[in-house]
Amino acid sequence: MPSVMKIGTVSQCKRRLNIDLRSVWPSVMPAVAWSDILVGGFNKAEIEECIFVSSDERALEDVLAGLYPKLTFIDISKLAIAVERVGVSIDWRTFCAKIGLRWSDEWPILFQLVRQAPQKLVTWWEMREVSARELAPIKAINDGALLQRWFRLALHVVSFEPSKSEGVQILEWLVDLLLLDPDKGRDRCADQKILAERTLASLRDRVRSERFPVASQSETLQSALAAKLPWPTGAKAAWVRHGDRTGMEIKLFSNSANELKKQIALLQNAASEWARQNE
Repeated sequence: MPSVMKIGTVSQCKRRLNIDLRSVWPSVMPAVAWSDILVGGFNKAEIEECIFVSSDERALEDVLAGLYPKLTFIDISKLAIAVERVGVSIDWRTFCAKIGLRWSDEWPILFQLVRQAPQKLVTWWEMREVSARELAPIKAINDGALLQRWFRLALHVVSFEPSKSEGVQILEWLVDLLLLDPDKGRDRCADQKILAERTLASLRDRVRSERFPVASQSETLQSALAAKLPWPTGAKAAWVRHGDRTGMEIKLFSNSANELKKQIALLQNAASEWARQNE
């Protein structure tokens, strides 16, 4: 049986994937090449040892799956860009199956988005392990100028280091907001308001109010109403948001049953006034 591997040095590799992954190549492990392409150990010096795997005996999909069994979608995007750069083909469906992922024919569109995205945005996607499904809304932006506008706003969002769920939600709202813009990006007033925000909380509220102006106006009115309704003495009331729901939150303190009865009666008066104000 012919040998599938030979030992050489990194300097013998004519092409290199040079994928920037978060995982660190073990220092005790030699570099690995498939045919003349360096596929692992990109930080190794030219004179260091490299294991060469024959392309006649092992498919590229097998070698990469063995070296990188756990990849995020951003990792796969980087790999796709590197493979294209060195001019070699790969069966992505087979490769993904080998590392436990299901390939989608829409992924190449997202690969191009990752290629175009600013590095700081890609880094946030990578650190938060954002999935293809969570990136999918961006595909709706098919205008180059509009996409650059979204990138600029997205960079401002991730500069606050939001959690994955909050960041993904805000970024999706931005996609919706830009696509709803009849001027296709020429009117930048909303952008400037968003970019002027200096905290994550105010940024989230600003984007949400721009995306859902009617709901935001209603919340503003209800918040003002909560402050002036005839609440019992000592009661604290506020219009708040819990997840996707908004409503009146009321806090009471009673030191006797009689006091509680009086407070309940006053709450009923406040409820009647609330209903009247919303007619």
